[in-house]
Amino acid sequence: LTEDDWKLQHALEHWHKEKTVEIFGRAILVDMGPSLAMPSEILDQIVECVHLKVIKTVGQLVHETCWNDGNQYGKSISVLFKLCGQIYSP
Repeated sequence: LTEDDWKLQHALEHWHKEKTVEIFGRAILVDMGPSLAMPSEILDQIVECVHLKVIKTVGQLVHETCWNDGNQYGKSISVLFKLCGQIYSP
């Protein structure tokens, strides 16, 4: 993975922890971890797909990851792509 891929990995890890707290509360984050908002497998798959330049739209994000919440959170995830130096067009 490139430096930008690692930046994206860390940004997504932070995002899914914050999103878990926002949706379910801090106690759930502590007890169950951040995977309720975004499973770790999906996070890893997003990083790999962005690295391979497979994801360029929210539709592709949903298609490639089969993440049920991809349509709902795709735009906020795409902001992370841009901040981490990845190419993405919504």
